Amino acid sequence: MQRSTAAILAATAVVVCLVVGLSAFFVAREIASAPADLAKKGGEALASITAAFADHNVEIRFASEAVEIAGSQFLQFTTLEETETFERIDSSTVLWGTGTLPDVLVEARAPVTYTYTLDLQGRWELDLINGILFVTAPAIAVNEPAIDASKIEYSIKQDSLVRDSDAALEALRRHLTDLARQRATDNIDLVRDTGRRQVEEFVRAWLAHDYEESKRLRIDVRFADEAQAEISDALTLPGSDGAPRNDGQP
Repeated sequence: MQRSTAAILAATAVVVCLVVGLSAFFVAREIASAPADLAKKGGEALASITAAFADHNVEIRFASEAVEIAGSQFLQFTTLEETETFERIDSSTVLWGTGTLPDVLVEARAPVTYTYTLDLQGRWELDLINGILFVTAPAIAVNEPAIDASKIEYSIKQDSLVRDSDAALEALRRHLTDLARQRATDNIDLVRDTGRRQVEEFVRAWLAHDYEESKRLRIDVRFADEAQAEISDALTLPGSDGAPRNDGQP
């Protein structure tokens, strides 16, 4: 009876060893083949998106679907809130320009909100070159500035007894919106970098719907009003030999 029990235990031990050994073998084989399989799949994925760019399928679909995805014709990428100071200097001459009267300096302070957008139905160019996706977006546009009329503060900074300061204030009031529009245009350079990041995220999210491998692409964003030469310059930087530049970007 004892010999029979010992034989059963020995046989069980042999079977356990075989199962463990076979399991370890198959696990090791899967681990060894995983990098090759991943590399193959990654290569096939990149080949698919490269082919899509080659026949302009991506650009065509982006142009037709971007508006629908954004829910608007315009991509609003940032707002800028500033407390602005607008000044107006009124000068006057007498005696047919031979003499001058003292200037009148009037000022208006008010909170202004500027909203910056991109036209999704404008001209967009997407070029996949050497593993870098170059995106040329339309020029940055600005909506009508929103001046908080309830908080406008007018003041006379320099007055004159022989000039009508009230007329100068009224002239400033009439031109306040025009001055805000000009200030909005002057501030475009302040929001360019924010615009680049938002466009990159927008394009990457759009591509990810059909091309999972797009997460591996480097995206370089330029606007239509910037020098196109910057794209050519980018191709001469390290990493332009067929692989994305290794500068910490995805």
